[in-house]
Parts: sequence; C-alpha cells; structure tokens
Amino acid sequence: MKIQRLLLLISLFFLLNLLWEFLHYPLYNDFSGMAEFPRLLVASFFDMLILASIFVAVSIKNKNFKWAGKPSKTDYILIVLMGLLIAAFIEKTSIAAGRWDYKASMLTIFSIGISPLIQLFATMLISLGILKFFEWNKK
Repeated sequence: MKIQRLLLLISLFFLLNLLWEFLHYPLYNDFSGMAEFPRLLVASFFDMLILASIFVAVSIKNKNFKWAGKPSKTDYILIVLMGLLIAAFIEKTSIAAGRWDYKASMLTIFSIGISPLIQLFATMLISLGILKFFEWNKK
C-alpha cells in the first residue's frame, strides 16, 4: 500500500468524523466544559485514532493492507462489530462519567444513541468506499 493512500484514508477518517460530530452535536447535552469547536476537533481526532486501530486490526487479520481495496464479508463484519462495541463502550462510560447525555431528540436503542452507535463503522465504510472510488489497488 502506498503511503499516500494510507494518509488519504486517515484524512478521510478525520474529516468524515468531524462532519459527523458537527451534524449530531445538537443531539447532546455536553458537560465537558470545552467550547464546541475544540471539543469536536478533539472528538474527531480520537475517532480517527479508533478507526486507524480498527483498520490495523483488520490488516493484521488479512496479513496486509491491500484488503481495503476489496474487503471480504468477514472484513465488513469485523468493522461493524468493532465499531459497534467500541461506540457502545464509549457512550456508556461517558454518560456514566457525566461527560454528556442525550437530548430528547436523540433516538436511542438500549439507552445508547443511534447516531454515535453507527458513527464509527459508517464513517469507516464510507472512507473505504471513497478510496475504492479512487482505485485503491491501482499501481
């Protein structure tokens, strides 16, 4: 895998999560004490790190980075499961710690916001789709 494609992927992780964070921020009561813009930059940075970790985990399973050009069903399942589990953990622990809670407009399932629950795997799959559009495996 070329370094430019890896950097593009990481950039996409950050930018898509920044967009997602800004779009769903109105669904939260934020008790972090930070101003909105820095708060969302920090959240997006950590989302990017989480997605990079998921990417590395799936790459270890596949023993290379080229899987991203043509993900298997197992790769998709791993991305979705890891994204759901990590998001559920973050939401539950952050709400319990009083960092934020949900406004009435946030749809929930099992007391977890649906928007943050799907965010990680959705932004990763969208990022992979964008890379595929740019011909990931082209030499």
